[in-house]
Amino acid sequence: MNRLRAREIGLEAAKLIVIESIETQTCRTGSRGFVYGSLEPFAIVTCSPNGTRAIDMEANPISLAELTRAVPEIIEMISAPTDD
Repeated sequence: MNRLRAREIGLEAAKLIVIESIETQTCRTGSRGFVYGSLEPFAIVTCSPNGTRAIDMEANPISLAELTRAVPEIIEMISAPTDD
């Protein structure tokens, strides 16, 4: 199973939203069960008075529309005012 989640980081002049990829796998052998997981950075969204932008981990631009479809909870994070 692979899914994306968002975590907000507030800064003085801007807001960062870190998008993380979470992958989990389970397996069973006999009477034992195992769970494996990984957490990796996927993208960063910056919200500032200059606008909102998203980049992947190679610093390539990502469409905000595509990202909000994949991680709907960032819509509220993006539209919330930035604390100054």
